[in-house]
Formats: sequence, C-alpha cells, structure tokens
Amino acid sequence: MDSIASQLAHYGVPLVGFNVLLQQLGLPIPAVPTMMLAGALAVTGRIDFVGAFAIAVAASLLADLLWFWAGRRFGYPVLRFLCRISLSPDTCVRQTEGIFERWGFIWGGRFLTPDGMHFEYGSPPHTG
Repeated sequence: MDSIASQLAHYGVPLVGFNVLLQQLGLPIPAVPTMMLAGALAVTGRIDFVGAFAIAVAASLLADLLWFWAGRRFGYPVLRFLCRISLSPDTCVRQTEGIFERWGFIWGGRFLTPDGMHFEYGSPPHTG
C-alpha cells in the first residue's frame, strides 16, 4: 500500500482524474480505493483536496457525456455491444429493459432530450 500511496502523492491530482475517468468509461478499475487514499493524503496535506475533488467530478462528467453521446448517436447498438462483452450476453438487453420497466423507468435519462442509453422514472408515454 505504501507504493500506491507514494505514487498517488507523487502524481496526485492527475492520477485521481485518470483513474476516475477510466472507471467511469467502464474499465474494471476501482476508483473508490484511489479516492479514499487521495482523501487521506489530502488530510495530511500531501495532495490538494479541492483539485482532486474537482478533477474527479470533471472526469466523471466527461465520461458521462461520452456515454450520452454514444447512446444518442448509436442507441440500442451501444447497449447490444455492452451486453455482447458482458458475462451473460444472451439475456443482457432483455433483462436490462425488463428490470427498469418493471420499476417504472422509461427511456430518457437526466438529460434534456431522451437518448437510447438512459432511463428515467416516470410513466411510459402511451399510458398517459
């Protein structure tokens, strides 16, 4: 753990941002341990807390915008691609849609215009 802490203290804020970006893009890289370690290092004054927080938020937003763009541009093919590389590609799309629709979510998301990747809570348009 000391080598990770020393690397984080040396590269600091950019490493936090890069780690969060890769994790938010979907790579199986945990960001939470890095963020916790960065918080501990920030308390001791070894890295800048505000900078680490700001770059983590910015990296998260950047990845979210990239996924939004991919969903808006390509729609279902993006979901099918993600399901193809998942551990259970046979039922991924059907299960994803079914789970969200069962709990009252519809396609859309938290963006102003609906896209093909996000659900939002509400009733489907055809039921009023």
